Amino acid sequence: MLLAFSMMVSLGSVATVNAAEMENEFSTLKESSSFEEVAEVGSLEQFKGDSIDKIKMDDSGIALTATGDSYEANNGPAVATKGRYNKITYASLHDANDVDWYTIEVLDTSKPISVFLTNIPSGCDYDMYLLKYDSTLGITKMYYNLQSGTTAEELYGTVDEVGTYYVVVQASTSSSIENNFSSSNYTLYMGDYYRVGQYGYVDTGLDISFGNIPVGNTTPVYRGWYTYDLSNEASIPNDAIVTKIYLTGNGNGAYWLGFYKMMAAAGQGIQLESKIGQIEVMYSGDNQLLAKQKWLIGGKIMASTNFVWEPQILIAYKYAATISNMRFFA
Repeated sequence: MLLAFSMMVSLGSVATVNAAEMENEFSTLKESSSFEEVAEVGSLEQFKGDSIDKIKMDDSGIALTATGDSYEANNGPAVATKGRYNKITYASLHDANDVDWYTIEVLDTSKPISVFLTNIPSGCDYDMYLLKYDSTLGITKMYYNLQSGTTAEELYGTVDEVGTYYVVVQASTSSSIENNFSSSNYTLYMGDYYRVGQYGYVDTGLDISFGNIPVGNTTPVYRGWYTYDLSNEASIPNDAIVTKIYLTGNGNGAYWLGFYKMMAAAGQGIQLESKIGQIEVMYSGDNQLLAKQKWLIGGKIMASTNFVWEPQILIAYKYAATISNMRFFA
């Protein structure tokens, strides 16, 4: 629920308010607070299906020449491509018999994974499977979300067993397309569902002057709120969730006493705990605090010889490894 904020001011302007107004404008999010915890991705069980006996495999390891696919030969579990976890793979199905196998190692069943196939070449219909395979028992588990034509196929969630899994990309066995292959690449991602990124350190552009406040003053002097708007910041994914916020206390080097930094997430109506000037970490946690929103910055101080605060900010975040966020992958 969004709140109305009477004290919100434009970047660079000063609004001095009393303690009651600034401290009570928002509800405070403490690091121990329970605040709309991030909804965890569910299990891949919803995509679990019967083993399909039409999965192609050829473990001969005979490299196919002139394919333009640097991962060949990877037509079966014994010759499956390794080392592509958390990476984007560009490869092709270059003839009617081609199939591409890749391995991923799952070490923690509580950690969701993301597997998706996109940019299927025009006129083709490819399918993607996540499976467990045993050389004696064959395919023991299989997950898939089959789509027709060039529609992307996506699997997000947790599996119930650690170990080696295989991702298989092959031409659809149910398609009537002739010559269902192409020298053009498809795009495949296999890796963690949550990826991490950061914005900053960057200068906020704020010069917040506290003026001359004599030692012995007993009432905090406030400055703020100042708007720092990241709502339309193109370098941050839309669904990015804050994991840490750093706000520096640096300025013009003038003397101060009892300086506390203040920060609020205006878009969600939440204020962070105030932190003394030397402590840069304003927040650390996994609550559903959105990175991409309008932030407010302010401060309070007990004494100052014309201290000017010039804060820099860094926001660390996590975001979902989905097709729409692929451009943010490092």
